[in-house]
Amino acid sequence: MTSWTLGPAGAYSLWSVSQHKCIRNGHTDCHVSTHAREKEMRRRLLLLLAALVLPSGAFTPRPAAPAPRREQQLRSLSRTLPVACTSAVDPAPPRPPVAMNGMYLPLPEFEWPVVLFFMANPLVLLPVSALAAFCFKIKWAGLLFSMGPSAAITGALLAIPLLALSLLADRVIPALAEVTQASKCISLYAIGSRFAPLRATAAALLISTCAAVAEELAFRGCLQTGIVTVLAKVAALSSGGAAAIAVTLQALVFGALHSYSSRYEYLATATVAGLAFGAVFAATSNIYVPMVMHFIMDVVGFLACHWQVTQSTEAEQRALLVSDA
Repeated sequence: MTSWTLGPAGAYSLWSVSQHKCIRNGHTDCHVSTHAREKEMRRRLLLLLAALVLPSGAFTPRPAAPAPRREQQLRSLSRTLPVACTSAVDPAPPRPPVAMNGMYLPLPEFEWPVVLFFMANPLVLLPVSALAAFCFKIKWAGLLFSMGPSAAITGALLAIPLLALSLLADRVIPALAEVTQASKCISLYAIGSRFAPLRATAAALLISTCAAVAEELAFRGCLQTGIVTVLAKVAALSSGGAAAIAVTLQALVFGALHSYSSRYEYLATATVAGLAFGAVFAATSNIYVPMVMHFIMDVVGFLACHWQVTQSTEAEQRALLVSDA
């Protein structure tokens, strides 16, 4: 497409050339009437005035800008190829699925500040438990406290049936799949979404140590022993009856504080674990034995869930975040 430009100089020259041609050829050679000539002059005068007022190039028809070469190629391909092929020619960048309220949830990565947060979470119980043990003279470590190898072996052996129950319970009881999902979500937040065996093991050992020490001293050493003391003195119950009630009460409190899900399955599972730890402490009078049990269960649980989470797809990992949101 060609373009033409009529500026002030161009309009004036066009009008003057036409007039000069008519004068040179004479009045009889112009082949136009006086009325037609006057009309033509008015038209050219209007053109001249418009060219003087408007900027140069106002009458220039500008050709449409050509589409980019790549866009033209894609348009031509879209007319001939099916939809699946055209999407493969110029695929859009993948976007993470929407989690809630239009917000994108990034997958957690391993970060030591997050590990420190999980370590500090149970340690909050220690000052309160220590103050209660001091004020009420509670022997929260047990009358037969010992950190010898026999106590450690006893705790490790007693942890085996609990481990088997926790790892296989969701296969036997489908309703407990909610517990496994919540445990995977905790592992995802605490250790991250990528498989890192060394860092995951170090983080699991640190978090499990803090949880085992702080929670056993708080629930079994302080709360359970305190309830036994109160029931023995106030209600005049036998040692066996007071211990049974104390083990049950502290397990209910332990299960309620460990219920990370709104479903009753997680409450029931945590309560069963609290019953096992409390019964072992009541039988051995040594807080170190349930500490070892608690520690082994948490370490194995963290590492097993970390392996399962990191072997799952990104969509499954995001589904865990959505279920927890």
